[in-house]
Amino acid sequence: MQISKSSRQPISEFAQYLMATAIFLLALVLRLAVLPVEAGVAFLTFYPAMVISFYLYGIGPGALTAALGGLAGYFIFTPPYWSMDISVRSLVPLSVFLFSAYLVSRIIREQLSYSVRLAESAQEIEDLYDHAPCGYHSLGLDGTYLRINETELGWLGCKREEVVGKMKPTDFFTPAGKATFRLAFPDFIRTGHTENLEFDLIGKNGVARRVSLSATAIRDDQGNFLRSRSILYDITEMKHAEEQLHQVMLEQHVMLDNELIGIVRLQGRHVLWTNAAMHQIFGYGPGELIGKSVRMLYPDDASYDRIGSVAYPVLKTSGIYRDQIEMRRKDGTPIWMDISGSMMPGGNGESLWMLLDVTQIKQQSDVVEQIAFHDILTGLPNRLLIFDRLGQLLAQAERSRQMLAVCYLDLDGFKPINDKFGHDAGDKVLIEVAHRMERSVRVYDTIGRIGGDEFVLLITNMETAGEYLVVLQRVIEAINRPIMLDEENQVAVGASIGIALFPMNRGDPDMMLHYADQAMYLAKHSGRNRICMHEFDVPDCVGSDTPVNGV
Repeated sequence: MQISKSSRQPISEFAQYLMATAIFLLALVLRLAVLPVEAGVAFLTFYPAMVISFYLYGIGPGALTAALGGLAGYFIFTPPYWSMDISVRSLVPLSVFLFSAYLVSRIIREQLSYSVRLAESAQEIEDLYDHAPCGYHSLGLDGTYLRINETELGWLGCKREEVVGKMKPTDFFTPAGKATFRLAFPDFIRTGHTENLEFDLIGKNGVARRVSLSATAIRDDQGNFLRSRSILYDITEMKHAEEQLHQVMLEQHVMLDNELIGIVRLQGRHVLWTNAAMHQIFGYGPGELIGKSVRMLYPDDASYDRIGSVAYPVLKTSGIYRDQIEMRRKDGTPIWMDISGSMMPGGNGESLWMLLDVTQIKQQSDVVEQIAFHDILTGLPNRLLIFDRLGQLLAQAERSRQMLAVCYLDLDGFKPINDKFGHDAGDKVLIEVAHRMERSVRVYDTIGRIGGDEFVLLITNMETAGEYLVVLQRVIEAINRPIMLDEENQVAVGASIGIALFPMNRGDPDMMLHYADQAMYLAKHSGRNRICMHEFDVPDCVGSDTPVNGV
């Protein structure tokens, strides 16, 4: 490691050499003033000057002091004095002095290098502590701040000198948070551990955020509490998302029990379960439809057969079928229904259908869509459902000790299609790509669209790592096939794919998608239409033209 001279002395190089010369002259004058010439110790006189020059000014000035010291020691203090007579006996101490000067320079150089590295490491650690995306602090036995990082100070809207040694977290909590802290802190002192305590944190500037607190205690050798090691996470957005999800679940519950939308679960086109609205819409009594064929809800065999031949192949490939068809009530009255069906998970052939009487209510179809967790354009699971499924799949993979591949896909060449042919063409491409991907994966794998031209593929139930490669090969081949926009225009897209393989990579759903996204980003910047794996924090890439078994 090269050491910058300016890191120790902010003076010019010429001045450094002058200072080294002055140190030598000072050592020479002191030697001549204190001891007679013939007193010996010819070169030992200049060791301190040499070491000081090396340490303060670097290799060049130190070497100059060593050279001048060697010359003076030989000329002035080596017999015959004040003479440059050369003899083997007189050259030996000179050689020893110069060689020791070289060793001193190496030692000092290594010491300075170590000092600089140590200072850089300390600065890096301090920077990581202060600017981490979470709050760090330490509390004393009385709950007062002992240390706090810049991130948390920003949340509090305070300067460090206002907080450390003077304030407590409770100064920024709501009354409910203060009560929780007063109960939890003594227990934390006793046990030395707490986690996932939630508080509303109100900064000095009035900005409120929801935080999650976890902490461990630091104790001395006798077990006495010294300080806490605490971490705060800003979970404001997560809580907002949870509230939204809870609201959606409430809406879903309302919709299931409503009297407007009929819901029926089928197997082999026979009724397994219905909600109350189905009976009211079609005029049947409670339980009267259970076990019966849905043929009784159609006006004729032709319409019944048409839905069977058209809808169920779609359900098996894309998962969702939607249409508006004419049906009939028990008394024979025709009614127009907006139907939406999807296959139930489990692979047992069950499907769930929602039916809305659009004869009188034209706008209620939006309510059905509100309870679905699928992308409106492609019918694929959306971001919310992907995160939920990934969390379940990670837990399942952990329990069963099976592998799970989290794949992040971004289409290559999609933007030029949008720019040239318009967003309608782009939507058509996205829909076709989604359908192709669904047809390429296994029934227990999951395809989702999380926005734009980005997709997520969750490959599950793998006994060996190689199983996901077969699935990806089919997906890549399907995506790469040309897509006809109309009779004249044909386009093609590719896919850059990033993979995070569990359990080689571990984390929550957000972290696993982040790993896969990192690998996809590398694939984008490695030539596109490539596959990259995030493995042990070292992404690895191959081109899509490479055989999958060579990835």
